[in-house]
Amino acid sequence: MGVSRQLPYSTQESSYFNGANAITLTISQVFGCADSTALNFDEMATDDDGSCEYPCESGFTLTMNDSFGDSWNGNELIINGTAYTLDGVNDDGVSATVCVDVDLESCIMFGWNSGSFEYETSFSLMNPSGEIVFEGGAGSIPDMMGSV
Repeated sequence: MGVSRQLPYSTQESSYFNGANAITLTISQVFGCADSTALNFDEMATDDDGSCEYPCESGFTLTMNDSFGDSWNGNELIINGTAYTLDGVNDDGVSATVCVDVDLESCIMFGWNSGSFEYETSFSLMNPSGEIVFEGGAGSIPDMMGSV
């Protein structure tokens, strides 16, 4: 025969009460990107862990995401003839950020190769100033950018 009883507790996440005894937990160190100019700045970070990511110095910064986390399933974004994808081998299948070496003053061509589950894909293109110049997904791409 088991004996059970419920103990009162606080709604504060850091305090738990057991009768007259109280335990308070204080987390004093949170690792993450502590540089507010970085793309992945974490305002909760108290210690910079070296994970900060910055826009590419030239060309585009391409950030690719997969909402299900199982890669882009054969879908590919084509920029000037080069294919970019999340394959779960060269990345974690959830997201990746890469530099795309293109001359922003010339004509930039885009294409899309369809695979499975296109609706899970999304991406953004950022210029060296950190401005997002295009966001898309599920096969949506800009016609072209730059001058002909």
